[in-house]
Amino acid sequence: MPTHVMPLIVKLLTAAVLLSLLWSRFSPSVCAATHLTGLPVCDDTGDVFNVATNTAAIFGALLALFQGWLWRTWVGRLLQWPIPNLTGTWRGTVMPGVPPAGQPLAPPSEVYLVVRQTAFGFRATLLSVQSASRTVAAEFTQLNGDVELVYSYVNTPLQNIQHRSPVHQGTAVLTMASGRPRSMRGLYFTQRLTRGELLFDARSRELASDIVDARTLPYT
Repeated sequence: MPTHVMPLIVKLLTAAVLLSLLWSRFSPSVCAATHLTGLPVCDDTGDVFNVATNTAAIFGALLALFQGWLWRTWVGRLLQWPIPNLTGTWRGTVMPGVPPAGQPLAPPSEVYLVVRQTAFGFRATLLSVQSASRTVAAEFTQLNGDVELVYSYVNTPLQNIQHRSPVHQGTAVLTMASGRPRSMRGLYFTQRLTRGELLFDARSRELASDIVDARTLPYT
């Protein structure tokens, strides 16, 4: 489990216990005032087993809300959640490094990184003119006040160029400011022994479906 997840679990569990205890304390008057007495939620609210059951239910609800939505709001900042929200389409440039012996140096090319993200999940597709790369696994870490994203991917070139550029795997490392990053910079490495630099410096909140769509989006 990533180190930034455990403090969140402790905070949400603490909140769930407190809310459960508050419910057990005030639920009799609330149930009587709202004429809900007799419903399961109002039965034996002071019972230890019932408090534990309510705590588990509340914790599950809080975790689901945080995973899907709360992590990218002020609640996430209040809970000191360190992972930035990267959802959207990022416009950038790939700058290939020195190729293996005998291969020509490729020029820089435009790319678009389409990110779909939840608190505990990350999926990205890198779109270029000749291929698409999709994440296999990803992990965020904190590094000297910045945030580092490391992800592995599978690159699938267009069918008509796979004879010279076959499907391959690689790893990318991107570094960004914590909070609300405006750019990401990093490196990539492939199993074909190629490497290079990545720079993303413009973002759209919309999710592109392909590179043609990505080129038409508004970026800031």
